[in-house]
Order: sequence, then C-alpha cells, then structure tokens
Amino acid sequence: MNDRGQVAGTFYGPAGPQGPPLGRPIANFLYTPGVGVTNIERTGPPSVENFEGSAVAAINSSGQVLLASGVLYGPDRPPQDLGGAVRAAYPDEPEVRFVSLNDSGTVSGIAVRQSPQPGSYTAHVFRYAPGSSAGVITVAMTNNRREFPQGPYVMDDAGNVIISFGSPPGRAKITTAAGVTVETGCSRDGNGWATAVNNSGQIGGGWGRGGTFPEICTLDPNTLLGRITALVDETLFFPPDGSLPRADPNSSGFVAGLNNKGDAVGWKGGFNSCANPVPLLACGIATLFTGGQIVDVNSLFPSGSGWVAKTADRINDAGEIAGTGTVDGVPAVFVLSPAPSPTYSVQPLCSACTGTLLSNSGFAVSREASPPFGALVSSPRGPDIEITNAPYIQQINDIGTIVGSDSSGHAFIANAPYNQVLNLNSVFGWSRGTATGINDGNDVIGQGDSPSHGPLFPNLQISNLLQINNAGQVTGSYLDAGNRDHFLLYTPGIGLAELPDQPVALSNTGHVLAWSILGTSVEYSLVTSNGILPLPAGFTWRALNDRDEIVGDCNNRIPLIDEPLKTNCAAYYSPDRGLIRLSVPGLDLASAVAINNAGRILANASSLGSSAPAAVLLIPGSELAQPPRDRSTAETGAATSGATQQSAEPFVRSLNGVAANPALDAALP
Repeated sequence: MNDRGQVAGTFYGPAGPQGPPLGRPIANFLYTPGVGVTNIERTGPPSVENFEGSAVAAINSSGQVLLASGVLYGPDRPPQDLGGAVRAAYPDEPEVRFVSLNDSGTVSGIAVRQSPQPGSYTAHVFRYAPGSSAGVITVAMTNNRREFPQGPYVMDDAGNVIISFGSPPGRAKITTAAGVTVETGCSRDGNGWATAVNNSGQIGGGWGRGGTFPEICTLDPNTLLGRITALVDETLFFPPDGSLPRADPNSSGFVAGLNNKGDAVGWKGGFNSCANPVPLLACGIATLFTGGQIVDVNSLFPSGSGWVAKTADRINDAGEIAGTGTVDGVPAVFVLSPAPSPTYSVQPLCSACTGTLLSNSGFAVSREASPPFGALVSSPRGPDIEITNAPYIQQINDIGTIVGSDSSGHAFIANAPYNQVLNLNSVFGWSRGTATGINDGNDVIGQGDSPSHGPLFPNLQISNLLQINNAGQVTGSYLDAGNRDHFLLYTPGIGLAELPDQPVALSNTGHVLAWSILGTSVEYSLVTSNGILPLPAGFTWRALNDRDEIVGDCNNRIPLIDEPLKTNCAAYYSPDRGLIRLSVPGLDLASAVAINNAGRILANASSLGSSAPAAVLLIPGSELAQPPRDRSTAETGAATSGATQQSAEPFVRSLNGVAANPALDAALP
C-alpha cells in the first residue's frame, strides 16, 4: 500500500491438504482510488488467465509494482524483468526472491542455493538499482544455515536494508546504502523478526524472550543504534520481578506495517492458540498501534457492516489500513480509511516565528520573525531544537536531516541534533551557495555561484535546481540560446520533460504544483502525466502532498516589504473535495505553507486581535489522540477547535467489492 491509497496484492486459491497454508496464487490485483480494481498491468480486470505467475511483493509511491519473481510493472514504462541481472550476479544460487521496492525503484531480495550437502548451502541478500552502474550489490551473505539471514529484508527509501540474523532470528542489523553494517540493538531479547521499516528511522517487528511482542525501534540518525518502544505491556507475560512467565498470551504479537508517523498495524494476542505454520501470518486480533493506544481494527468498521478483520497488513501516512478478513462470512480484502473530519486540533509550535517546512514523519521547521532569524526544528518524537546559524533551511526529510545555507553562504547538510554540519560548498565547487532540496535517500541538490550541476545535465545551461523527491525526480530551470527560461522535470531512467510553468512543489508521485503569470494575474495548476488541472483562482498555492492535497492562502506569492498578511486567508484544495477555506475559532489563519501525507497542515496564525505571528500545526480531528510531546524550547498546548471542512461518514472500501462497493464486483475472477 502506498500513500496515494493504492493497494497491490495477490488472490490465492483454496489450501489443499498438502499445499501451502494460503493455497496457491491465482491472480494479482492493483486497486487505485477513483479507478477501482485492475490487473497490475492496468489493462483490465484481474483474472487467472492474465496471472503473471508470481505473487506481488511491493508497491511504491509512483505506483510501480514488484513481483517476487523480479518483474517490475510501472504506470509509464513497459515491464522490466530484474531477475536476469540478479541471477547473473549469483549464478550458483538458482532460487531468487524479490521482497522490497522503494520510491527510487531500488529493489532488495535474496538468492539461495539449497543443498543437503555440508558446505554447499549459500545465500546472498542483495540490493539492486536498475540502470545504476553499481549493479547488484551484496548486502549480506552466509553459507551457514544457523546464521541464515532471515527476511523479509525490508528496505527504506534511503536504500537501507534491515535483516534479522540467527536461528531463531533475533539480531536486527541495518546495512546502509553506503555499505556500512550496524547491529542496531533492536532485538534486545534475541528472538523475532524485523518486519517493517519507515523513512523516519524506525524498525517494526516482533521480539521477546520465549514469546514475540510487537515493538518499534527508533534509530539514532548518526549512530544507527536503536531505542526500543514496546507497543504492549510486556510485563503481563514477563513480570519485572524476574519470576516465571505468566500464562498470558494477550501481549504477544507482531508489527506488519509501519508508516512514517510511527503508527503500526499487525496483530496482538492469540499466540499460544496459533495453529498457523507460517510464523509471520497473523493468528490473533488485527490491531492498530497509534499514539500509545492499542485499537482493535474491527472497532473501526462502521456499525453493522458485516466485516470481521483477520489481518491488518499495511498502514500509510494518511492512516488508511489495508488488510484481509470476511464480510458476511465471505473472504475479502479491505481498505479502511479515516473519514475527513470537520475539526482540527491545533498544536502551537512557536511564537514570534513563521512555519516553513513539514515532513511526512512530522518534523516541522519554523523561522524566527526577528534577528538573528534562527530556526526551530520541532520533532515528532523528541525535544525541539533551536539552530542559531542556519537561517535558510530549504528542506527537511523524514528522518529530520536538513539542508540549506548559513549566514556566510555555506551550503550545508546536518542531522539532528544539528550541532555538527557538513559544508557542501567544496562538494559542489562553490564559494557561495545553498542546498535547495533533499529526499529520504539523502540525495541533495543545490545551486551556487559556479555552474556546477553534476553529471545529469551536461548539455544544458541549468539556472536552478528546485525540488527533489524520493524517486530521484528533480525540478528546475534552464536557459536556452536566447537566454530565455524553461522549466524541467528530470526522471531517472527516462530523462527530461519540459514543464509548462514554473514548479513550486514536487510530490513523490511526480506531480508538480506550478505557477505562471498571465497578464496581471498569477495562475496555478497541478501538472501530472494525465494532463494539467487548473487550480482555483485568487489564491497562492504553496505545497502539495502525495494525495494531491494542496494548501495555500490569499496572500501574495512573495509579500512586499512591510506588507501585512491578510486575515483568515488559509485554504485547502483537492480534486476530490474541492476548495475549503480553513478557519479555526479564536485564531486568524493567515497562511498555510505545507501539508504532509497525514493531512497535517503547517500554518501561520495569530490570536484574534493580535498581530504577533505564530507557527501552528493543524492536526485532522479524525486522527486518534496523540500523547503529549516532550518540548524544551517552545510552548506546549493543544486546543480542539472547529475548522470549516466538508464532513463525511466513516467508510470502508472492499477490494473484492463485496457489500461495500458493488461496482467492483465485476473486476474479480
């Protein structure tokens, strides 16, 4: 499941007495909101006849779908068979299984040679970026079954691969894209699997002594050592006084999916009664773990829906949950979506400051409104951090890494706690410059006082590089022979495409928010591969997320000197919900500057009757309550306030079309 709400998966036939517990795969499907269920080639309904021969392994933000056999399907290019390159790299290991796919199109998996003969067993965990000169890279290898690298070899958008070592597995290791391997310390009790990873430096899985417990391990971005958060009360099973374990299986469980906010889904309880021979398949209660709460997924279905959730397999940043279950006793697949809420809770970030940036994981950047114009990074999981010599932070990624320029004109990159920075001027060949963008893979773009723009654009006079997304797509501008500006979108593996207007923002799906001047008016549009969507006039649209939700306000794009911001000016737009003016009682929402995939909006506001600016985070009221945050440098507080939005009833989408959406029935075999 990706952050657009697309779901890719596999339908299985009935289990035979000697067959696998799920039966055999018979059809693959892709669900796209607003389109429905198709085969993964997007050419028609899924069926046994057009089955690709291998189960679905993963889907990324751009809608690419990876099969376990290594065939990669994309919305804008023909299928690629990646298996040949991997088999050529490991000719003695005929069993190849692909597992993970990130937003840049990099894949991971394992190649194995099975043999009963002593010393003739080998296994390689690999990472492969198609088209890269690096080829297939070995992440880990073994010829010892007792030290077999255990799956699922999950990978984040930075290309970091997580592996559980040992038999039984227990030692969670991370191998970075730079080839550094670190034992994270996440598996403190030496038993279990790392089963999920997000882009904000967290690993989810199940570990424990004599049992398996759902846990999240948060990695330090500098050392990669982990800090464990138990999602259940493990003392119910293992008393803190060291006495014998209690016969209480209710705290057992596993994390199956993890989003960038740290919300997890999986299962809880029922461990001792589990008759399922596949250890990573759920046999307890389908469960959502969010903000310290443990929620039975079945309680989220509309009353009387007939649904019983058996598994909760994935969760995206919008809080949508994909899983399997039954509806009125019939097996089905579902997407459970939070309803759009008519209310927001308001989380103040800082006073006498303006908000500028917001990551999908919840990091927010604000800038002081008066000298020395320092910056404040508000962390979703720790204390806020003030930065005195980084007044121009241009971007922050999901792990909290920032890029920009300091007051001396040095382009920089820095990890939390931001007390050490790397000067990028020497890397780019500049005396003065700024880093303008960073993605979750830590790829950095920038611009400076010398025309050095790297090897991607050797024949263009690049004037600016503006944004970069997790797929490695870059927006920018170049000058033609007549010194006229043109705007571009670069896509790895495809090349350059000319944009009709100047880019303002770039989503991970490759959609571009753009603006142009027509006469005396400024017009905004959403540019996609399917065409150009004009946006409502009279607004300055400033940011978009992967769900094509856009925020802005009715102020000038670049305010004139001493020009006051207009009152109650913040606005939201999406193709699905239309134009919504944002208003919160007691606050003047002057501008909305960022929106992430969770629908959280970074806004600048003031109390009614006051001109003092403040950065606030608008949190959709449909989110479950979050615990108080540890704050060291800014005031705390949250006031539940009404916001003018459309209201909707909770709903569930059945990918099988049973009861919840009969229009999808015809799409299934």
